[in-house]
Amino acid sequence: MRSWRSECCSGPRAGGIEFDDAQLARSIGVIALIVILFEGGLTTDWRDLRPVLVPASLLGTVGVAVTAAVTAGAAYALFDLSWISALLLGAIVGSTDAAAVFATLRFTPLRRRVATLLAAESGANDPMAVTLTAGFISWLTLRDYGAADMAVQLVRELGLGLVIGVGLGLIGSRMFARLSPELGNMPRKTGLQAARELARRRPELRILILSMYDNEQFLFEALKAGASGYVLKSEADDDILDACRAAMRGQPFLYPTAMSSLMRDVLERDENIADPLTSRELEIVKLIAEGYASKEIASVLVISLKTVESHRANILRKLGMRDRVELTRWAIRRGLIEP
Repeated sequence: MRSWRSECCSGPRAGGIEFDDAQLARSIGVIALIVILFEGGLTTDWRDLRPVLVPASLLGTVGVAVTAAVTAGAAYALFDLSWISALLLGAIVGSTDAAAVFATLRFTPLRRRVATLLAAESGANDPMAVTLTAGFISWLTLRDYGAADMAVQLVRELGLGLVIGVGLGLIGSRMFARLSPELGNMPRKTGLQAARELARRRPELRILILSMYDNEQFLFEALKAGASGYVLKSEADDDILDACRAAMRGQPFLYPTAMSSLMRDVLERDENIADPLTSRELEIVKLIAEGYASKEIASVLVISLKTVESHRANILRKLGMRDRVELTRWAIRRGLIEP
């Protein structure tokens, strides 16, 4: 156990990284975690979160503890560790990584409630995992530290963290409103509602949507709301700068699979639009566009001239057109004749 502790928790190098200032590393980690959680709070829609809040909280706390215990049992049996060292290992790997979950959800279509639950759990399990890890490290390194001390630490860290987090969220919302009175109630809106309102109030703004949802409905609604681009959080490292540059040039930006979704939507929409003309009327349009006169059309189709003229009038009425020129253009677009 002493060797394992020495290799994992001390020494000038850990994992190939120079490591000689534990306090600095801890401070950087805490700041990074604050930024991640703060960003997640600002971009989470409460109406989506509320139905899954209880199960997500249970998975993010009890679920992490159970996962840590199961992992610890395996580590204890396989690696000949002490129970505390095994529990420390279980706590370290007990939480899921939010970025990995978002990337998985991108390629795994799920119902919205299930996807929201998984996303919420992936963002809620860090505090429990961090607190357990810190507790087991204290148990290994401090002589007078025990189970009672760890229980107190869990209650203190998670309870105070919840109160402080809610408080900072409310304070941040009020500060945002004071700094930007024109957009005073934006923190109470969803991202799509805020984009729609911004586009209405400040049409010169270029809006980018940063979202965890790789969902056609969200994509289309964002574009309808006036967004210049749509970037997935799972792809933000690669796409966010390109998206900003495209927006500043006045160009749209969509992630690659979004283009496929748009093309598929256009094709399906075309297929679902009922053709206003009958097969006989399409034959007549084709002949008109090819330059046939009414008498010639009657002869080719073996129908009366009066029937041709009646079809012609119905075609112009249905298509909202006035003459042969417009009919010819429509026939070319429709693929009835080659230009």
